[in-house]
Amino acid sequence: MVLLTSSAVSGIIFAAVVSVFTFLLFLSGYILQQQTVRSLQESLRRPPEPKPVPTLPAAFANLEAEADEDISNLLESTVGRFDGDERRIQPDTVVVISGGSANDIPDGQGTGFSVDSVQPERTAQHQDQVRQNLAYILSVPDPLDICSVLLFAKKQRQQSHLRTKPTIMVLYPTTWESSAVSAHISALTLMRDLQEELSLTYHPVTISSGWSRPSLTSQLLGELQRLRWDYDRALYLRSPGLAVDIDSIDRALASSSIKKSWSRLAASAGHDPEMLLYARSKGLMMARGDMRGLTASVDVSDSNRQQMDDQGSDAAAYVLFDNEQLEHALADADRDHDGLDSTSSTLADRFINERRHICGGRGLLPGEADRAELRKAR
Repeated sequence: MVLLTSSAVSGIIFAAVVSVFTFLLFLSGYILQQQTVRSLQESLRRPPEPKPVPTLPAAFANLEAEADEDISNLLESTVGRFDGDERRIQPDTVVVISGGSANDIPDGQGTGFSVDSVQPERTAQHQDQVRQNLAYILSVPDPLDICSVLLFAKKQRQQSHLRTKPTIMVLYPTTWESSAVSAHISALTLMRDLQEELSLTYHPVTISSGWSRPSLTSQLLGELQRLRWDYDRALYLRSPGLAVDIDSIDRALASSSIKKSWSRLAASAGHDPEMLLYARSKGLMMARGDMRGLTASVDVSDSNRQQMDDQGSDAAAYVLFDNEQLEHALADADRDHDGLDSTSSTLADRFINERRHICGGRGLLPGEADRAELRKAR
């Protein structure tokens, strides 16, 4: 028989108490942990509470129902039902909802909403002002052509009445950028100097073969046909040319009827067309009907220069020239009349004078020394 001293008994009792309290503490912590885990699981699985639905007073209940019904009827009559109705959307329909103020509504009664369809008068000017992404595209197979392009850009920026300013895109051969020919360098310098002033966009085109004007023109037009341009409409104009009526050219770009004035591009357009229209949904198209009268080619040879100016381009808004004929005409004027008359009213003389204001002193115009260098490089 083992006798326990009082100190041993005290130690045993103390150890037992500590063990019991430790066990209880562990048990309470475990229970709390399990409750927390279960509450988290329930909150994750619980569907979101529905949003409270506002309850309108009786005075407004009929008002809301009538407004919904009127709006539904209007939408069905203007934009079509949503069950396959293919009626055209009326873009100018305006929904007007009017009603009395809340203070004027008697208790328990609603007031009707009036829904009106407002159709503004459709005019040609209204159609022209519809915002579109528009562009003019011009190509410069010869450095001298940049003078004509910049002259057109200057006139368009100064005289246009379009609400949306169109992009003016210039296609030029990439070979100019690595060429040592002074005419190429002068053309690029002039393009850079006027780019910001006229808001021009330049698109270099890789030239694979051929340096003649027909070959360069064909490759530049190939780029025009190959790419899908990010424009609603883009009007291509051949260079060199003189813009006589900017408003008519702008209308051809922005508001001419595709069905009546344009047709699919065909072989009859030739290898160097005077004018083409690019439409986002149609691609490239050539002019038809009255639209073909927008451009005219003028022969400035001595025999019929004045006659063609008077008869062939009266109604044309954009008159096309030939660089070689212009150069011969300028040489003849220098030989026979001691220079070109700056007051001459013929379109050719007018074009030569206006072109000189753009490119004078740049080494690009006929008669300047680097023209011979350019011919040798070709």
